[in-house]
Amino acid sequence: MQLSVLLDGLSMTFALLITGIGAAVTLYSARYLGDHPDYPRFVSYLLMFMVGMLGLVLADNLIMLFVFWEITTIASYLLIGFNADSAASRRSALQALLVTGTGA
Repeated sequence: MQLSVLLDGLSMTFALLITGIGAAVTLYSARYLGDHPDYPRFVSYLLMFMVGMLGLVLADNLIMLFVFWEITTIASYLLIGFNADSAASRRSALQALLVTGTGA
């Protein structure tokens, strides 16, 4: 398997959008969740989601596309289920995992 990226105008546009919006969300979350004891875990999930999305738009072959889709799936599950004490959060995370996993 070859790790290669395709960078054209459309993928560059989406890469800039992902990076810009991800940076804005990360900065906002520092203000909003900065005092939360699990904030570093949240930021790592958020960065994992951003890397998955960047990999999706820059992937140059089908295997890389699938791998980054699965990274995005797992990161979505972890982000939605971040508040693991809530039953609704766990149920929503499982629903997101089933929907994105089925979509793969």
